[in-house]
Amino acid sequence: MAQGLRWIGVGLLLIIAGVGGGIEARQADGDEPSSLPLAFAFVEHGTITETASFDWWQIEATQGEFVRVTMTGSDGLAPLLGLLDANRNLLTRSDEGLVNGTVQMIFEAPFSGMFIIVATRAGADQGTTTGAYTVRADVITEAELVNPYAEVTFRCNDYEAVTAAVVEFNQETDVVVYDVVIIGMGEMQPLFKVETSLEGDLEPCWDRGQEIEYALTLPDGMTYTQEDSRFARLLIDTTAVLGRIRLTFGSREGGAGRFAIIINGFTVNPADTTDVINVRNGPLAAQAHPLDVYMVRADAGSRLDPFISEEATANQCDDAGRRGCESMLAATAFTLALDNVALRGGRFDAGMQIAAGDLEFKPLMFGSRSGRTSGGYALLLIGELPPRE
Repeated sequence: MAQGLRWIGVGLLLIIAGVGGGIEARQADGDEPSSLPLAFAFVEHGTITETASFDWWQIEATQGEFVRVTMTGSDGLAPLLGLLDANRNLLTRSDEGLVNGTVQMIFEAPFSGMFIIVATRAGADQGTTTGAYTVRADVITEAELVNPYAEVTFRCNDYEAVTAAVVEFNQETDVVVYDVVIIGMGEMQPLFKVETSLEGDLEPCWDRGQEIEYALTLPDGMTYTQEDSRFARLLIDTTAVLGRIRLTFGSREGGAGRFAIIINGFTVNPADTTDVINVRNGPLAAQAHPLDVYMVRADAGSRLDPFISEEATANQCDDAGRRGCESMLAATAFTLALDNVALRGGRFDAGMQIAAGDLEFKPLMFGSRSGRTSGGYALLLIGELPPRE
């Protein structure tokens, strides 16, 4: 990874040097890099092409101000941000974004004056993606610095959505189809955004489900149907998106309520292998509610004994509700009947909780107890999005 980060820095430096002495204005054909003013709290639009791999945006900031810059790619662009001072020294940059993804860069202005935001693509001059993007800069408070990488809101089609949870994993095997479902209760209007490391045939955002009957019973025994809840669903065929997949789940316009996320299609095979899945609670959800994570055996005839452990700590869970995991409800009451899908929890299913207030990505390892059993499993997340203030 260190080598990759070094190349990103070199690429941004080459972009800086390649501009030459002056600031070039956007040409009439729109195919030259631009350097334009960016006002706080306004969304601006730009494009990255083969012949114009970056744009410059100028902002005025006051010493000590915290500034957040957000860039969202579309039409196949994987975004990347850099920050220069007036002498074109590289001060900081964002992480590389996924195709059609969002990146953020937060900095404290070290002096009062002009700063230059470089809007480019993952890999900078070495990158290959092109497309459109939006960029926005905001002055934020220290309270909003709890986790600069936690996306509070995101765009979903024509809506603003509040983040409920994020799931990220690598798909490295052959053809797999993941069945992704989010069900929202109360005022929650569920939707989710799909980002991948490769451009595929997927819609960038899903906010709808077919008009079909379904029934969900959670581990606490509460049952929900299409009459008192809403759902969004997508089948992801990884022949088009082999590589890293990030799913950002949320609620349209921030509608509050409980939610359940089910991702079916994972497999432990061979028995001694594990899947590392990054899971994060939404920033607003995490302020008040934990996020329950279950590993549920998906095949009726499977002998898989699910086991979850946290990669960075000694936390682990064999059976939810017992064996050191007594703080979690057992998964035995969980059922989902949706179209041709029928999932049912069992006493050997594992469960782990991400505590309220924890905004960090949790790299969780999903495998089998003692590495001796194999089979398919589904990921079940249960959380709650509070009312938006």
